[in-house]
Amino acid sequence: MNFICHPLSCAEIPYNSPISLHEVSSTITHRFRNSSPGPDRVHSAMLKNLHPSSKKYLTSLLNEILFSRNCPLKWKEAIAVSILKPKLSSYRPISLTSVLGKLLEKILNQRLTWILEKNSLIDPHQYGFRSNRSTSHALYDLQSQTNLSFSQKSDLPIITIFFDMEKACDMIWRHFIFQTMEKHGLLGHLPKYIQGFGMSHVFAPGLHIYEFRNFKASPLLIPLMTSYSGKCAFGKMSN
Repeated sequence: MNFICHPLSCAEIPYNSPISLHEVSSTITHRFRNSSPGPDRVHSAMLKNLHPSSKKYLTSLLNEILFSRNCPLKWKEAIAVSILKPKLSSYRPISLTSVLGKLLEKILNQRLTWILEKNSLIDPHQYGFRSNRSTSHALYDLQSQTNLSFSQKSDLPIITIFFDMEKACDMIWRHFIFQTMEKHGLLGHLPKYIQGFGMSHVFAPGLHIYEFRNFKASPLLIPLMTSYSGKCAFGKMSN
């Protein structure tokens, strides 16, 4: 996918605008936990205690990376730590990633969330991977539809399908995600950066195991893909 738009028109799109100092400061203050450092050994506490002049430099650095669409190689690496599950039957991998990379991802994720929700690009019945929505909402919706069908004494059957997407973020078809973003009119720096982040794999030898890591916005892109797939499927069925 090219995600190409005219430079002047791209600059006018809110999610492609330069990252502001306020966005950086607010994200560090309100959306950062004391997480362990990644391969670059930069700790989250270092960001929280940055001098204002250093935050200005960091903001310029993030903008340079975003507009050049070149993600640093170290941000694509993770230290994989295996944690034994309670049942002692398997291990759960924990990926320690760059906090600088997380910072940019969180900022872009907030922008992407805003544009998807503002333009109603996600199906209203999509409950997973969205804020202020949960399984309880889905169960309530199912119960409401069932009660409505009984009250109207409808002869139509109620069909419910349950399926589990194991390792959804890992197994997702990235090309289709990028294609869906382009279909919805997402152009310019933000989708291009996400595409560049997700198309290459990094493996490095050493004392730690390094693995390719998905962009933080992947859980948000899944409902975008499923909403688009559902519209295509039901559109064909109705025809």
